[in-house]
Amino acid sequence: MPQRRLSNVDKIGYDKSKPPFEFDPRRPKELLVQAGYKGEEVVIESAVGYLANDKQLTETLGAMSRVGIKAKGN
Repeated sequence: MPQRRLSNVDKIGYDKSKPPFEFDPRRPKELLVQAGYKGEEVVIESAVGYLANDKQLTETLGAMSRVGIKAKGN
């Protein structure tokens, strides 16, 4: 579902005049090709509970694999 803004209706920064963010699942793959990514594995070191938002960082591994990045967490 497209998002119209980064903030919710009851938060500072809400702007209903902003157009929705577009999602094109092909675009991340195109950007990886442009960046020269050749499928090498990316290792993300994380210890849940040690750094702020480290759990969310580790959870991004699933999203990365959906666009073709070979990532694993340690």
